[in-house]
Amino acid sequence: MLLKGIIGEEKVAELRNMKEAGADFEELQQKVEKMLSEVTDEKKKEKVHEYGPACKKIFGATIQQHHRRRRHHFTLESNLNTHLKWL
Repeated sequence: MLLKGIIGEEKVAELRNMKEAGADFEELQQKVEKMLSEVTDEKKKEKVHEYGPACKKIFGATIQQHHRRRRHHFTLESNLNTHLKWL
């Protein structure tokens, strides 16, 4: 994992715990940005600037898809109408 190589395993574990505790995307993003601002190694900073925007875009899209799926309440009737139409 790229992030683990840049900020360290302990901070990644802290982010994972925040996510599992229900932190929203903005909270996680602020925490990651704070952690990345504390990076002092120039090579790691280059990686942050190179990969950061793409990672934000991918992670943000993944979170939005997850929330969209969770908001949709599946019922027996909706599943029969969409996925089990052939029955």
